[in-house]
Amino acid sequence: MPNKREALIAIINNEQDFKLAHDRHWYRIPVASANKWLLKR
Repeated sequence: MPNKREALIAIINNEQDFKLAHDRHWYRIPVASANKWLLKR
């Protein structure tokens, strides 16, 4: 069975968010954005 790999693709439009993603290997999803997408599910 082949390895299953996942990736998060995001537009990171400010330096602070990029630094978090790069240094800590995670990305935050702003609450307003998350709520908008969750309501559509």
